Amino acid sequence: MEVIQYMIINQLESKLRSIGIIGASGFLGGKLYSDLRLNANVVGTYNSNSKPGLVKLDIALEEEVKAFFEKYKFDILLIPGGITYPDVCENNKEEANRANVIGIKNIIKYCNCKIIYFSTDYVFDGKIGKYSEYDALNPVNYYGYTKVEAEKVIMSHDNNVVLRVSGLYGTSELNNDFVKSLYSNPVIYKSDDNLSCNLLVDDVTKNLDYFIGKSGIFHLTDACPISKYEFTKMAVEILEIDSKVLPKPAKELYKFAMRPRDTSLISKRHDLCLRGPREGLTYLKKILQNDD
Repeated sequence: MEVIQYMIINQLESKLRSIGIIGASGFLGGKLYSDLRLNANVVGTYNSNSKPGLVKLDIALEEEVKAFFEKYKFDILLIPGGITYPDVCENNKEEANRANVIGIKNIIKYCNCKIIYFSTDYVFDGKIGKYSEYDALNPVNYYGYTKVEAEKVIMSHDNNVVLRVSGLYGTSELNNDFVKSLYSNPVIYKSDDNLSCNLLVDDVTKNLDYFIGKSGIFHLTDACPISKYEFTKMAVEILEIDSKVLPKPAKELYKFAMRPRDTSLISKRHDLCLRGPREGLTYLKKILQNDD
């Protein structure tokens, strides 16, 4: 299948034999798990969203985390997991802190290998856009706050990596939520007054080997600011889905957590070439056709 050419092969395979993935039942975690296990020994975890082959782990429970790392030894640990929905975090701050901050503290305490932690564009306030790795953090909602706190914990160990991503789309063996969301309603409302960048999830696995020997904070982004309305409209057109996409102001769509106006990302720490929205969605269409 065409997707194999984008797998992490050769370099990553020679560097890593054992990989842990915290939150392998989620969208990004599921893609990492599906791709990486073809070339390495991979152990993936889940908490509430059970998937075949994954290990149950509540990272907020210190004794569970301790036992997990006593049983499994990794060359590298990837952490895409956590509570990633801003409204859920805003309405359940204690649970968000438990999953997104306390859990990371437990992992740092017992994990003895390099960590790549996946963070978000929501660590920024959205006032200027085109944020680089060197710009000041100022989250406007509780989700963003928990990710800032988690980043601090991860970077307390110099060898670790924080990889900020946004607007992930694509498909994977364990989680097809993005594509399902486009079919979920005949009419889809998306905000037209918030800008962000998007990232084909395949481009995460394709470029992951670059960060194995790095440390610090990086942005992995297509650097193409676009509203959620424009991106979703483009997606249904390219994927030939009958759903109709209509614009709405963010304040009408999101009732609890404030959304920053423009959290578009750029990188000043690498020159990796990532696919923009149209190229990425066209590639996704080919993948979905091959799976039929």
